[in-house]
Amino acid sequence: MGRVQTAMARRPGRDEVSGKPLEEERKWHEGVTDWFRENEVDPKALSAEFIGTFLFQFLGGSAASNSVDAGLTTAAFGNGCALAVMIYSTARVSGGHLNPAISTALLLIGEGEMTVPKWAMYLCSQFSSALLAATCLRWLCPDTAVVRNPFVTQGILNDGVSRNLAGLGIFEFVMTFALVFVVCAVALDAKGPARQYAPLAIGFTYAAGIYCEGPYTGGSMNPARTVAAAIVYADFTGMWITLLFIFLGAVFGAFTYKAAFNVERLDYGNEQEPSSVTQFV
Repeated sequence: MGRVQTAMARRPGRDEVSGKPLEEERKWHEGVTDWFRENEVDPKALSAEFIGTFLFQFLGGSAASNSVDAGLTTAAFGNGCALAVMIYSTARVSGGHLNPAISTALLLIGEGEMTVPKWAMYLCSQFSSALLAATCLRWLCPDTAVVRNPFVTQGILNDGVSRNLAGLGIFEFVMTFALVFVVCAVALDAKGPARQYAPLAIGFTYAAGIYCEGPYTGGSMNPARTVAAAIVYADFTGMWITLLFIFLGAVFGAFTYKAAFNVERLDYGNEQEPSSVTQFV
């Protein structure tokens, strides 16, 4: 026992593994913690966005790949269900964005308690997790299941004889506009009559968008899914048009709802905690 105490007393002032002074490491850790606190960035929320976006990309992308044999309903219903379930799973922690376009729209309209640092960290989590999921799908799915790379969210308007980039952009604009408009109506606005069912409404809207535009554009409505899958297949055909109009549709959808109907936020005060009402977005 005496030898142990002596060894502890003689412990050097450096971490023998990293070689850094212990005091320096402590200050670095405190600095990172303070940055997260000052910028209202919750590491748990980032983890929720990472996991939720990964599973959404993986489940939705797999469903889209299966649609080669099973039809469009598999892609639409599979993606809608995956999105609804993931929003339910992550809403309490991060708001359940799972989409850079939604995070960007909320930042620009000043809702959802979004700050620039929080927005940047959300997008990093969403894009990186979508890329990881797309990489897994590219490795797991057989070649016969990814004819024309269906989970890359590309359709007949992207390339070939039916190439129409204007149509591609308009489709993505309208569908993303509808998606974010519904998000504001059922998840963001406290006046919504059925906020507990908001993920279902959002999932159904996403499914409807795939039914409408899936064969033509691939039905993205989510920049992270488009960019990630395009990277793993090294196929960027029409990607910039898709991204531009997705973001424009999201911003216009959010601004339209806020300007036309206002957004009434829940105010719990200091006495009542939101224990029975899930805080979406």
